[in-house]
Amino acid sequence: AALRHELVEEIVLDFHTGGGSAMGCKEMADFIRASTQIKPITAIINFAAYSAGYFLASACSKIICSPTGGVGSVGVIIETFEVSKWEEEVGIKYNTFYRGGHKNDCSPHEPITDQAVAEIDKRLDKAYAIFTGSVAEYRGLDVQAVIETEARLFDPEEALQLNLIDEIAPAQDAINAIAQRYKSTPTRSIRAQARAYDTACKI
Repeated sequence: AALRHELVEEIVLDFHTGGGSAMGCKEMADFIRASTQIKPITAIINFAAYSAGYFLASACSKIICSPTGGVGSVGVIIETFEVSKWEEEVGIKYNTFYRGGHKNDCSPHEPITDQAVAEIDKRLDKAYAIFTGSVAEYRGLDVQAVIETEARLFDPEEALQLNLIDEIAPAQDAINAIAQRYKSTPTRSIRAQARAYDTACKI
């Protein structure tokens, strides 16, 4: 709706996240990146954009990080757990019936198998390549430089030095500066504003 709204000059995305699922992240990031060709999209890190959060922020036209904020964690992780020894101690036994050689991979009720580890490694390698390659593309970096961050968390000064962000500023100051840039934009007619509002309400 903001992309289509004629009174919206620039879009700001407010980030405060430790990350999330890899599923759907690449698609969303690519949508943000494509949308920057229509209107500028600024990421304001207020106060954290880690992992999947940074994936999305890196796709924006510009990244501004608050002075006490942070970005990074460009990496992927899968965790499994096993409770089979505890179950044996307390007298619990699971009987699992399945079809398909990989259906029982990563069951918490038995030790993890080499087969399951191989599948996990394959998924991690693919997701990591997508993540690091996309960040490198969005930010104009060499992919090896992104890999060498080793999923570290960076404060704003470090992130600026590594070109992971573009500017350091408090969120409100960043918003005010963006608004000031468009202050001289000619005011549209009341009719145009009303039409735009009506359009937005119907979306």
